[in-house]
Amino acid sequence: MIRDEKDDRSIADFVCDVCAPSGWLLKFYVTTIEDVKADPDAEPRFTYEGPAEEFLPEMRMRGDEIATILDEKVMQIAEEILCDYHEKVLTIDILY
Repeated sequence: MIRDEKDDRSIADFVCDVCAPSGWLLKFYVTTIEDVKADPDAEPRFTYEGPAEEFLPEMRMRGDEIATILDEKVMQIAEEILCDYHEKVLTIDILY
């Protein structure tokens, strides 16, 4: 797990920095607080599972709400960040 409370990178920058070596797989999930209040088992509102290098272009096409989330500081909103260096997989779960 990568967890540094002083990390002030945005989610977009964090993904680019951690997944800088090409070939990484990114698993990205965003669940909203409102959805969880309505249903504790709510499915994520935004999901992405694919090559890290395609993440930002795809997310930016999804609209302003996700763009705003990507600009947030990663350590302020990430519920869980898992980095598997052996498998080259970065997983970010966000509650927003």
